[in-house]
Amino acid sequence: MISYAQNFEDVLLNRVFQQQESGFYIDVGAMDPEEGSVTKSFYDRGWRGINIEPDRRFHLKLCAERVRDTNLNIAVGDLPGSHTFFAFEDQGISTFDESFRDYFLDKGRPFCETVCDVTTLAEICRAHVNGQIDFLKIDAEGWEGPVLRGADWVNYRPLVLLIECTAPYSHTPLWGDWEPYLLGRCGYLFVYFDGLNRYYVREENRELSSHFVYPVNVLDGFQMSSTVRAENRAADLQVQMQTLSEERRILREESSKLRTDAHALRDQLKRAERELLEARLWIGRLAEEAAAAKLIADRRPWTREAI
Repeated sequence: MISYAQNFEDVLLNRVFQQQESGFYIDVGAMDPEEGSVTKSFYDRGWRGINIEPDRRFHLKLCAERVRDTNLNIAVGDLPGSHTFFAFEDQGISTFDESFRDYFLDKGRPFCETVCDVTTLAEICRAHVNGQIDFLKIDAEGWEGPVLRGADWVNYRPLVLLIECTAPYSHTPLWGDWEPYLLGRCGYLFVYFDGLNRYYVREENRELSSHFVYPVNVLDGFQMSSTVRAENRAADLQVQMQTLSEERRILREESSKLRTDAHALRDQLKRAERELLEARLWIGRLAEEAAAAKLIADRRPWTREAI
């Protein structure tokens, strides 16, 4: 498989679902349809799902590239309504959380404020989900708690949850606010922490925890998307080099032919010049002979018989 996710989240999920040609996901904070995407590799093999992205820039890209998916330009929280959204220019750090906003503001990252409509995960599921949810991924930049508290954990129970859970650019844990609720009231088991995300499986499928006992490694048989892009680029460049080499060969052949033709033309010109010189010499001799004949004729005495 090709991994597009920033921390190989899709590789871990693939262990659970590698036998499934089709499935269904929900991606809260989907962002880009390819770069850093947890769902891209699943979409490419036939899955579909719901992408929730409040940033209009990325929502438009999702609509263009994820035509099988349901793409929602809306925010998710614990109650429907509206909320101020801090949209940063840099990718992947826009947030509803003021502490996250202040952190990135202190780093000099520019942003703008917009008011975004908010719904709940429960409402989205009621409107768009008709069967099993295989996995739910949440990356809400500090807004994970409201997202989880707005879900319906009785009627819509994803097999696997994947939730980003640390402070920006650090290992500082932020799951203390919402994990007790998830474990105590929602019926999920914690199974893995990858340094950035925490993974959970529902209690009725605790056997799935066996897929999370060791970290991502070479035996997972995956390639990074950046490596694939580099290899494809190298292959394209190789084709271009071969094309240029062939064009160079043709040009060299044409140049050689032109040089040969030029040599032949020079030889023809030299022959023509020699022939022209010979013709001039011949004409000169004829002119001399004519002049001599005229001189003789002019000196010959005239006789009556000649007249």
